[in-house]
Amino acid sequence: MRSASSSDRAPVKLTLLAVAFALAAQGCSTSAPSLPPDTTSVNRTRALSIDEFSAPDRAMSCQQVADEDGKIMHDMTVAESAIKSARVGNQAALYLSSFFLLPALAVRTHESEKDLLQRAPGRRDTLRNLARVKGCPPLA
Repeated sequence: MRSASSSDRAPVKLTLLAVAFALAAQGCSTSAPSLPPDTTSVNRTRALSIDEFSAPDRAMSCQQVADEDGKIMHDMTVAESAIKSARVGNQAALYLSSFFLLPALAVRTHESEKDLLQRAPGRRDTLRNLARVKGCPPLA
């Protein structure tokens, strides 16, 4: 019985590497959210009314709308900074985890920041539409 040579193991290693890469890439992907109805373009089919907003949103003053929009922008900036600051460390941990399993546990995924960045644009759209319907000054 002969032992397997390194050339016999090469296809197995390549297959395992391809499977690991595919799983890693799949874990990083997300699908785009569905688009809301078009109520703002030049050829829109309908205009927004105040009744389409939730009761708490309808009760907001123009200043409250602007303040919330500013807070969302600040939170988005903080979340983006946290994700960017962890990028180098995550890349190093993933590189090392290709040789040793333990560094993979050090990867910071920043799920709460990613969730905020996914939800924030929709809320900002709502606030912009609310400001327009209420006749508030345009948001920055």
